[in-house]
Amino acid sequence: MHLFMSGDSIRRRLYFGLWILLMSGGPSSAQAPSSTYQVAPWRDFRQAAISFTFDDNLPNQLAIAVPMFNRFNFKVTLFTVTSPKWVWPANWNGLQKAASEGNEIGSHTINHPNFDTLSDSALRSELLLSQDTISAHIKGQRCITIAYPYCVPGNEAIDAEYYIAARGCSGQIVSKTPFDFMNISSFVCGDQGLNSVDAVETEANKAATSGGWCVYLIHGINFNEPGAYSPVSQDTIFAVLKYLSANPDKFWVAPFGTVARYIKERNSASISEVSAAADSIVVHLEDDLDSAFYDVPLTIRRPLPSGWVSVAVRQNGETMPSQIVKLQGVNYVMFEAVPKMSDITIEKR
Repeated sequence: MHLFMSGDSIRRRLYFGLWILLMSGGPSSAQAPSSTYQVAPWRDFRQAAISFTFDDNLPNQLAIAVPMFNRFNFKVTLFTVTSPKWVWPANWNGLQKAASEGNEIGSHTINHPNFDTLSDSALRSELLLSQDTISAHIKGQRCITIAYPYCVPGNEAIDAEYYIAARGCSGQIVSKTPFDFMNISSFVCGDQGLNSVDAVETEANKAATSGGWCVYLIHGINFNEPGAYSPVSQDTIFAVLKYLSANPDKFWVAPFGTVARYIKERNSASISEVSAAADSIVVHLEDDLDSAFYDVPLTIRRPLPSGWVSVAVRQNGETMPSQIVKLQGVNYVMFEAVPKMSDITIEKR
């Protein structure tokens, strides 16, 4: 499977703007400029994105970690080695259950090789066949991200033909817009990295201060999985999740691939107001991305029109999450919408 960007955004936006002018007979004083609309850097305008990723198919990940994250309504990414000869073969039934609960199943290749040792053809086989194997076993989602074995990316141009984002582990907070989606940094947790609640929480707070993305990498849990790399105790994980859950306005906890897609959609988004009446507003949300892969709702806000107390937001016939928030004395409607799905209607209630 190859992934490509689609369309010429500038031409589409010019044509769309011209169409609006022609249909309306000119600009309407009732319509707000696109600058009125703000796309959140992270879901619900939180300060940082946080992703927990797990490698190598270790059994405690499904037995302990996923149920623990579910308690807090947090979702993770499970980077999976697909070879049945791997020391911890994939538990496909368990992975499908986790996927059905909203967790992401990503690739950790077929055989866990060092990419620097592979020819281009061997690299393509690892990338494609692991992806195809996951797709064959996991229904309801696409395998669109990969974690590099030993954190070695190899030929990133080839990696990018199959995946929209990839995880390395250089131990840095990722900026709001990553320089390289094919080598997103992460922090190793456990006795080879962040090995205390304070150490893990410190990096999350650094991400909040910088408005960035913090990715954690976990292997073994509870020190009872022989051969597991850098194990961490479940008590440490639980304490961190409790802290993140206690600060819902600060941290957005989401799978690796969800955050990567949100960033790309956010940076590509274009908003225009199609019409504005006394009791309804119609908004067009566009991006340049392939909707087959990019369908994560973006959080958007605009000032609430004078006299409006509450609203309903609808897209494609469905009511979308929305709320009224007050910032510096101004009331805003904040809502979620998916680019290119259909126009969004904001209705006075």
